[in-house]
Amino acid sequence: MASVPLTEQPIAADFVLLNFEKVGLSDEQFVELCSDNRDFHLEFTAQKELVIVTLPGGKTGRRSAIICRRLGNWAEKDGTGVTFGPLTLFALPNGARRAPDASWLKNQRWEALTDEQQEKLTPVCPDFVLELMSPSDRRPARFKMLQSKMAEYIENGAQLGWRAIHSRRTCTSIDQVRMLNVSKIPTRLAAILSCLDSFSTSPRFGSRA
Repeated sequence: MASVPLTEQPIAADFVLLNFEKVGLSDEQFVELCSDNRDFHLEFTAQKELVIVTLPGGKTGRRSAIICRRLGNWAEKDGTGVTFGPLTLFALPNGARRAPDASWLKNQRWEALTDEQQEKLTPVCPDFVLELMSPSDRRPARFKMLQSKMAEYIENGAQLGWRAIHSRRTCTSIDQVRMLNVSKIPTRLAAILSCLDSFSTSPRFGSRA
């Protein structure tokens, strides 16, 4: 098998980028690769770069679980969409395969998919995505990669994206940029998620099919 060249992106101890454009990687092969390597978080970009990242530590994992639970509780009460946890893969329109830490999709868009599409790589970009930053994401290379990823979500149809860290949350949508000061995400996330109430019922958001 031909060797896979490394990209020119920085290589760190906790993540690697591999260019597979000439080698090729089908969706079926990618899903199998993810299944065979459950100790890593795998995605690939629209530029055919395989992103291999180590799984989060205990603190980040705990915050991720709390965020997903709170988001799920809100979604159940709201009733207009469905939520997804970390490592749920989405096939974005630009060709990337991404797995946000938490996401939400309007019911009409979810129900328009076939059973096979819902079961495997979901060919849609969620309406809301959240990426929880770990300490390693604050390094320049990782932070730049995360910024590009959030911009990609918006460009591919997401209407709201949150990049969350332990001491600050950046809330970015197509229409606005807001800074919400949060000292402890787990204890105050319920209040933060209340802003989704007005978002999900807005004319712009409600018009998506």
